[in-house]
Amino acid sequence: MNSPSALLDRFMKVSGTSMIDLEEEEGWNQDSEPSLDHLQTIPAPVEKTSQNPVLQCILNASETPLIDHEGTKWQIEDPDLMPTIDDWLVVYLFLTNNGTPIPNETPVPSSNFDSDQFLKDFFKVPAFLRLVALTRCTAPISFEKSLVYYKRARKAAIRAVSETPTHQTVQALVILYIYLGYIGRPALVEPLLKIAMHLIQALRLDIDPDDSPWLFHLNLTPRQKEDRRCAFWGAYSEIVWEAATSPKLVDVPINSNKMKGRSTVYVGSQLIFQGDHFMQSFSILHTVIIAIKKAFVVAPKTSNELIASETVAELQSRMMQAKSQLPTDFFEPPELSDFFEPPELSENASGKLELNLNCVRLATVCLLNRPRLFLSGFKRFNPMYLSATMQSILVSSINHSLDAAHHILNLLRFDTEHPIPHALEAIPMFEAMIVLWYAYCRMDPIWWSVLGRKRMEWALLREQMQALVNSQKNWIQWVAG
Repeated sequence: MNSPSALLDRFMKVSGTSMIDLEEEEGWNQDSEPSLDHLQTIPAPVEKTSQNPVLQCILNASETPLIDHEGTKWQIEDPDLMPTIDDWLVVYLFLTNNGTPIPNETPVPSSNFDSDQFLKDFFKVPAFLRLVALTRCTAPISFEKSLVYYKRARKAAIRAVSETPTHQTVQALVILYIYLGYIGRPALVEPLLKIAMHLIQALRLDIDPDDSPWLFHLNLTPRQKEDRRCAFWGAYSEIVWEAATSPKLVDVPINSNKMKGRSTVYVGSQLIFQGDHFMQSFSILHTVIIAIKKAFVVAPKTSNELIASETVAELQSRMMQAKSQLPTDFFEPPELSDFFEPPELSENASGKLELNLNCVRLATVCLLNRPRLFLSGFKRFNPMYLSATMQSILVSSINHSLDAAHHILNLLRFDTEHPIPHALEAIPMFEAMIVLWYAYCRMDPIWWSVLGRKRMEWALLREQMQALVNSQKNWIQWVAG
């Protein structure tokens, strides 16, 4: 097994080759230096008192005693790896919504790391983490500037190969993963996540800090423990997401069985970490999808084996167990119903994630049951020729697939005006489209009478499918705009 350092070294070689092509496409000037010209239109933070809070933050970060920066080696540093006030300001504006921090002049809590401590320790955090954060912060504003920071981050990664990895190395890899996905370079994503998996195992980040005796001597504060949890959940959620959506079968040797969920942490009256169960909930569902993919990677030897499969029964049990672990109240579809009105959802991020979480859970129902649904298109599986037991199994699978698919369409129909800011809609959309296409275009029509349900009116089906297309268009516009 390759070490994390060797994998990171290999990734930097691959990414260097790929980014050369990217630089030529964009006319990137390798001699250019990062500047804040692209931030001139961003309003400066408003002074609420005679003391400028931004200036005070800069002074606090830059006036850290020199002894705090001292390491075991004294050497001349590469200027590209050294932090500057301009760099700090770029991150500050990104983490505080362009200088409007909440609450009480503190950074917005980040889902991946302690953003407040990151700004306070900006001039002594590892160069790799600092520079990939800068790469990510500048990407939405100026693609060219983000490439300049990316070049500096590559230098820092080469240095990081020879250093002892920490949980901050994992955080840096996740931020770099997000950036590469943002600029459309998926080919570089897989080696990054592979390195992250090896580091999680090596650092034992998949064991909660409260249950890690080897950390007790460090006397970690609740804030520091939560930072480690964020490092794990930030990486693990992306790993299982990629494995669930990848066309290949990806092995994930880690799990979250020994980890606690993310919690809210205050220091005094200052909010540092915002509790969030969605990352954990999505990860649970994505691991179910991975298990279903593994179960069906090899086709059954006979169709009868598929119908009477013990594996399917085990997966159904696992799916129900996963549902019981989710804290969200689900919108259960009425039996044999093709159209219904779900309860109102709030338009904030939490409401949208709740809607999307329900869609992903329903997508697992489609994914598990549609192999049996496909049998309904073969003449030899005409219900007249099947035993009562086999007919009952197929009827149950077809109804579950159709109910889940129609339910997904109805939920997404209520999101056409406010697209969910995440690509998590991909799996539910795909599953709903496949199930409905096969049921209405390929399934033997005689099954409709056996199912005890009527076929949906074509006009209504077209309306719902169009809503699905509109939702995807809105998502694309949200990303582009």
